[in-house]
Amino acid sequence: MAKEKLPLDSFSITDGPSKFDLMASLFDGKRVKITCDILPKSEDSIKFAPKIEVIFQKIGMEDGSHESWIGLVMFTDENYESERRSFYYSSKDRKGIVHEKGRDQ
Repeated sequence: MAKEKLPLDSFSITDGPSKFDLMASLFDGKRVKITCDILPKSEDSIKFAPKIEVIFQKIGMEDGSHESWIGLVMFTDENYESERRSFYYSSKDRKGIVHEKGRDQ
């Protein structure tokens, strides 16, 4: 079975890990799931939100609040091609954005 490709453009994280799981992913390589708001390949304009397995590899504080994070995330889900992307994430509301392919990798 062919693996899906992630969109080339930015897409939203609509539900992500707790701060504890985010740090466990960084320090221990724990695989966590994020829910992403991406468009299917079809012409249908209805969005769906798959849960995708990732490992957060680099994390830095975005603003000093200890709730906003930037860094690199590796997509390790068996249904998607492996890919590393930069991200912004808020552990306070568990939302964020995965940046377009090629940005700050």
